Amino acid sequence: MTLFSDALSHYSHRVRIVLAEKGVTADVIDVDGRDYPPALAEINPYSSLPTLVDRDVVVYEPNIICEYIDE
Repeated sequence: MTLFSDALSHYSHRVRIVLAEKGVTADVIDVDGRDYPPALAEINPYSSLPTLVDRDVVVYEPNIICEYIDE
């Protein structure tokens, strides 16, 4: 599981908190909110943060990411 996250975004912090509370291990890649890497643009049509990648699944809405982690 990989989380593309912005260190200054409260949405990213919310997802990180849920990951920690659930004890889920994820590779966190900090991304500058103004300079997205090309890899993020390829997997997320909106190039938004946070973005969670788990095998073939890409989730990019914070509330949906938290739900996905919860399940």
